[in-house]
Amino acid sequence: MKRAWLLVFMIFGVSVTTGVYGFENENTTLKNEDGESYEYQIKTAGGEIVSDDGVLNDNKVGYGTGASYGKIDPHAEILICKHGCDLILTKTGQTITVAPGDRVVIDKGIMKVQ
Repeated sequence: MKRAWLLVFMIFGVSVTTGVYGFENENTTLKNEDGESYEYQIKTAGGEIVSDDGVLNDNKVGYGTGASYGKIDPHAEILICKHGCDLILTKTGQTITVAPGDRVVIDKGIMKVQ
């Protein structure tokens, strides 16, 4: 009987933790639907460097100025920031401000938040 209660308590704890912290970690994604690659720049508020997004972060180079530069390949999707940022397409200069959890799509060279 003790094992059953322990299992119920553990499942409840995992559910509550996921519910509380799952919404705080909504990453902003960038998807390229075009057949060409694009270079971009990310600027974060307060001079913060964009957070480490793991393996998908390997194509970015961070600098101490609060800016990060990268390149997105054709038909790829990557994580760009966790707490919102300004995203700039280098080729066109188009700039958008994104919030946590936003999904940005590049289609025909134009960025849109979906």
